[in-house]
This record gives sequence, structure tokens and C-alpha cells, in this order.
Amino acid sequence: MKANSMNTDKSRLQATKKILMLMGFAALSTSASIAAPRTAPDGIGPLKFGMTPPQVEKLQQGNVVVSNFQMADEQDDPARVKYTSTLKSPLSIYPTKTDLGFAGGKLVSIFLRFPDAPSDSSVSTTGDQQDAIKMLTAKYGAPKIEKKWEDKQCIYGSGNSFTKKNGSEEYSWSFALPGGMEKLVTVRTWIFDMCPANLRYNFSTKVELRSLQMGLYKKSPPKANLF
Repeated sequence: MKANSMNTDKSRLQATKKILMLMGFAALSTSASIAAPRTAPDGIGPLKFGMTPPQVEKLQQGNVVVSNFQMADEQDDPARVKYTSTLKSPLSIYPTKTDLGFAGGKLVSIFLRFPDAPSDSSVSTTGDQQDAIKMLTAKYGAPKIEKKWEDKQCIYGSGNSFTKKNGSEEYSWSFALPGGMEKLVTVRTWIFDMCPANLRYNFSTKVELRSLQMGLYKKSPPKANLF
């Protein structure tokens, strides 16, 4: 009886040690996965941050093609040189106008314009934008979402009335980088749609901008607490 009891206690002790070892391994694995930094997108396919203008101009890799590459007439940022181009990629069913920003001779920002939605549509995000949001979410997690929409009523003396959608919708991801830098990725829709002054003329008053913007920026310091 005593020998059996000792064997049982020994088995229990070994089993406890195994459980503790497994728990310790699991804890280490979990902490390692939590501590591991999230990767950040470094471009669109073979169009990568850090490329030089000549490298970008020659980019002709399969389904990603840069064309009409030239320095922009107007430069918005004195710290960056802007080039305009047309980008063919799986992100859009049509080649899209794309602005490319360079600092120190290296690509640091991409601004891609998605095609507009049909003029009679009030959708906030098109299929191309939704696909981009899904791909980014699958790889980098849920975005920060900001929706600022306003329905404007167009009412006329004839009794006709309809609603115009105005405002913006934004899906964004941010990634902290060393040296006080950050990488930002944003899929944005901006719509400004006026009520026509006269219903006798069939013309569109809609202005919209649908874009994917990604780039490297100096991280803004936190605002001082004034209270």
C-alpha cells in the first residue's frame, strides 16, 4: 500500500511539473506575440517606399505598372518633391491617377485616386475602396473609422424634393516607427454635392474624392495639457 501511494504521489508530481512547464511555455509564447511589433505596409506590391524616381519610372512588374511619370508642376511641400503618374494595379479596375512624394530622393508617400462612383449613386465607399479596406484589415487589424455625413434636403417650389449626401468617411491605420516617425495609411471618401439652382437643366453638382493615401511622416508631439 505504501509503495503504491509513493508511486501515485510521484506520478502526480511529474504530471504537475509537465503542466507547469506547458503553462510557462504558453505564457512565454503569449507574451512574445504581444510584444512583437506589428509590421507596416511598405508600399503597393512592387512599388516600395525607398525607391528612387528612376526605379519607380521603370516599374513594369506584371499587374503593377507605372506610366506617365513626371514631376508635378505645383509642389505642395518644400520638404518633398511630388511626381504625378498613372498606376495600374489590382487595387482598381482602371488605371488610376497617383501622386508620389519623394524626400531625399526616396519614395515616402503614395496618394492614389480611386474612380468616382456613378453620378446618381450615394454610396460612401465603392467596391475598389472596400477591397482595399478588407485587404488592409486582414493584414493589419481593424482600422480607426470616422464618418461625418450630412443629408442635405433639396426642396423646390414645384413640390419636387430629394436628398444629397455630403461629408466624409475615413478608414485609417497608424504605425509608430523609430526616430519619432510614423507610417499612416488612409482610405478616404469626400463628397460635396450641391442642390442645383434650377431643375430644368440636367447637370451634376457633385464633387468627390476617393483615395488611398500612405506615407511616412514626423509624428506630431502630444499637445500640452492647458488645464
